[in-house]
Amino acid sequence: MSCGGCAATVQRKLSAIPGVNAVTVDLASMKAEITSYEAIKSEVLLDAVSKTHYSIA
Repeated sequence: MSCGGCAATVQRKLSAIPGVNAVTVDLASMKAEITSYEAIKSEVLLDAVSKTHYSIA
């Protein structure tokens, strides 16, 4: 991610996942913190982020 708009895009995609309660994306550390009501499979998170043309390391 190279800008605040990029971080906002990732945050919107992750927030749209059913069961997600809150998402915080930190551009400086290039990390996202996700709070959910239920367990979410990593494949679901990977798919959401990949649709933004970014990847999870």
